Amino acid sequence: MKMKRYKQGFFIVIALCLSQKSLAQTNPALILIKEAQNKTIEYTDQSFQFSLILDAPGRNGNRIKRKNNGSVILVGDTGRLTLNGQTIFIERNKLISISDEDEEITVRIIDTNDNNYSPKNILSKYTSGSDFRFLKKEQHDKIIVQYIELVPENQEDILKVILGIELSSKKVHSYHEYGKNNVITKVQLFEYKVDQGINIEQVKFDLKNYPNYDYIAPNDM
Repeated sequence: MKMKRYKQGFFIVIALCLSQKSLAQTNPALILIKEAQNKTIEYTDQSFQFSLILDAPGRNGNRIKRKNNGSVILVGDTGRLTLNGQTIFIERNKLISISDEDEEITVRIIDTNDNNYSPKNILSKYTSGSDFRFLKKEQHDKIIVQYIELVPENQEDILKVILGIELSSKKVHSYHEYGKNNVITKVQLFEYKVDQGINIEQVKFDLKNYPNYDYIAPNDM
């Protein structure tokens, strides 16, 4: 009799897990994110301008805001980022920063999941292990943006993320990340263009183009 009850309890737990998984997969907000993610994967190349605002706590209860502007060109997972006059080449697991003023090249290894310069990575970062819900819609010029709140699970640093997706094109419009340290990172994309026939050589780092620069990199790079 005890074994029978145990089996019944086991099957109830399995059914609940499957039910929760099914609910997550049919969440309308998650479906929209998945649609945008699939659309982004299909692009051969992407380019966009962006604004980056860091909103952090300051002294005496005031907040400090720093705004930067830049641009990104991506061909697959390879790209070139321009930020505050500095050029940064983006590869799958590293960032290569070029300082023309110092004639110096610095290579930094990054976790693929931490590459927030790619819309594909932004979309895939929180598609699992998060709670999703629709927020408001807003019209910006001729486009309608749907905002989605993501509350990630098991994240030590991130409290929540608000993602904006253009409803017609399924392109990423904005990305706001709220840290548990009360730092807010706001990114908004402009002039987002895709499939323009950009050659990978236009965005790929080539050391030959910097013959007199110091090259600083980990030993295996």
